[in-house]
Amino acid sequence: SQQVCIMCLCILCQGSIVAITVTVIAVVLLVFGVAAYLKIRHSSYGRLLDDHDYGSWGNYNNPLYDDS
Repeated sequence: SQQVCIMCLCILCQGSIVAITVTVIAVVLLVFGVAAYLKIRHSSYGRLLDDHDYGSWGNYNNPLYDDS
């Protein structure tokens, strides 16, 4: 009976260690994801994300082929 209890305790400990590890990894990935998203939003690329003309190339000027 005592051995079964110790075995259950070890299984519970291993399960909680796995759960804590997965939770920590998920939180770290979430924090890095939010940080990267905010960095993109506040950089010069943020204007591109806010632009609603996703399929429009009409306003695109390529400096290599600019005739002006």
